[in-house]
Amino acid sequence: NPLMGAEFDWHLWDGFGSLQLGFGVSYTYVKGHGVKIVGGNRDLDNINNDASAALHMYQLRPQLTYVFNPFVEYFPLAPYVRGALVAHGYTFTHDGKDAGSAKVKPSGFRFGYQAAVGLMLMLDFLEPSAVTNAKSGNIFEHVYLKGELSYTQIDSFGAKGFQFSPKDVMGTGLPLMWTFGLV
Repeated sequence: NPLMGAEFDWHLWDGFGSLQLGFGVSYTYVKGHGVKIVGGNRDLDNINNDASAALHMYQLRPQLTYVFNPFVEYFPLAPYVRGALVAHGYTFTHDGKDAGSAKVKPSGFRFGYQAAVGLMLMLDFLEPSAVTNAKSGNIFEHVYLKGELSYTQIDSFGAKGFQFSPKDVMGTGLPLMWTFGLV
């Protein structure tokens, strides 16, 4: 499922490029029907189609980004690199209620890291007057379309437990993830 989110950045330094400290949040969920476990075996003959199970997942990411943008006013492409720490929360529910038991913890966090490279295309040429008005009102300076490829490892740094890293997105066997959006 798509991981939908938002990011906020503060410019720490603007010179030959821009160094930004940021924070990202994301959310997704999957749902389906739970399979009953009887004596350690799955009871596939007695699936209750009225009972729903869901996994809610959310991410919190403090991040540091360097955007190479000194020539963006002349050439509308700006490459960037980003490093982030990732806290990936999860919650299992069954029929809308907590799915925990004495042996199973239905919610928690897994931790990891992310390294990304991306490219932003400045879209100011689509509506220059709107961007000029927003810039003079200190709302925003530019509008970009971005594409990003990240190496995202979420396994609590090798500890036992759930593995929330992306799976083989490009056939490489690496935990790679594509991200697209507006900046």
